Amino acid sequence: MAGAANIRVIEVPPDTTVVSLSGEIDIADRPSIGGRITDLAHRCPGDVVIDLTDVTYLDSSGVGMLLSTNHVLSTRGRRCVVICPASAVPRRVLDIARISMVMPVVETEPEALNLLSPPG
Repeated sequence: MAGAANIRVIEVPPDTTVVSLSGEIDIADRPSIGGRITDLAHRCPGDVVIDLTDVTYLDSSGVGMLLSTNHVLSTRGRRCVVICPASAVPRRVLDIARISMVMPVVETEPEALNLLSPPG
């Protein structure tokens, strides 16, 4: 597939993991990309930010992957925040699926990290 998904993981101190995705996120990518993100959700000690800024296509399996990741984290007392600017291709899909009713959807990485920062 020409637009196959790519994943990049960055640890942000003290305990946040930023997962940046790019390319097309669809049913063909669910086992590989979804499996890696679920594994990270189980292993990482803190919250997870999923950045969809460079995603060029997102289908319902990608939405399911986000919901599954959020579920794994929330059952462990951790949070998931999605970065997806209003101008990004997947934003319409997220809006239709009402993802923001389940987890925060923000415009930028600094906004996501600020949201996860402890108060004070």
